[in-house]
Amino acid sequence: MVSSEASVRSSASETDLQFDPHDRRFVEEGVPFDVLARIRSEQPVYRTPSGSWYLSRHEDIEAALIDVDTFRAELGPITGIPAGVATIPEDQHFLSEIPEPRHGRIRRLYNAIFAWHRVRQIEPILEAECHRLIDALFAANAAGRAADLHGEYAMAIPAFAMSHIMGFGRDAVPVFMQWSSDGTIMTRPATPGVPPEGPASHVYFRARIAEQRALPEPTNHVFKVLLTADVEGRPLSELELTTQLHFMVQAGVHTTRSFLAHLMNRLVQDPSLYRRLDADRELIPPYLEE
Repeated sequence: MVSSEASVRSSASETDLQFDPHDRRFVEEGVPFDVLARIRSEQPVYRTPSGSWYLSRHEDIEAALIDVDTFRAELGPITGIPAGVATIPEDQHFLSEIPEPRHGRIRRLYNAIFAWHRVRQIEPILEAECHRLIDALFAANAAGRAADLHGEYAMAIPAFAMSHIMGFGRDAVPVFMQWSSDGTIMTRPATPGVPPEGPASHVYFRARIAEQRALPEPTNHVFKVLLTADVEGRPLSELELTTQLHFMVQAGVHTTRSFLAHLMNRLVQDPSLYRRLDADRELIPPYLEE
């Protein structure tokens, strides 16, 4: 969704609204929240200069995620395939690219894996890990070393969470972080330049699948759900399995680390906002949602 003119302009007329979500100037200059407020008010379903659609309201996003026939994700270009999802083999489609009725059947597997009651069970473990990472940042600062909020906190938290959910332990945390950092997570076997054996993530997950299949029964809930699934009268192929495991890490690690990093970047750029949140902690949940 990159426009030919990466620009943001505000005016009184709707036709003058210009917003490119991928404008790199936002990293340095900050997100134009005034423009986003106008989009939500005037054109909540906004057509970007590149022709892509930008959904600005929570209810619209939620509706789009459910109605995949109308709002099918196009992740081909960001995985190095400009021609799009129509040119990508079906067994390499991520969950959000799979059309109905197969989409609903695969989504049910995700729902079984990430059911709310299961996620709540690991909340104390994640909270303890967050405290451990924060303590390490303070220790680094006390020792005179600049703490890396992105690499040592924002990226580490979701990597730890997904590693724990998949039953890999701490050994997988740096692996997931590396994929997110070096771009592996934004590729797939069909991506130009990817070796014949596929991205490093696929090689890794094939080995984990083989380990689980060698056991009397899978020892982790994620693998038990996926390896025993029957979708449209057959089990998932190895490539379908590795693709969805890859996508879980992409959705769970890559996006979350960006979310956490941007949260802090916003506070650094706007000290007055930090002071407001510090003075009134009830503002934190709506800040996170916004």
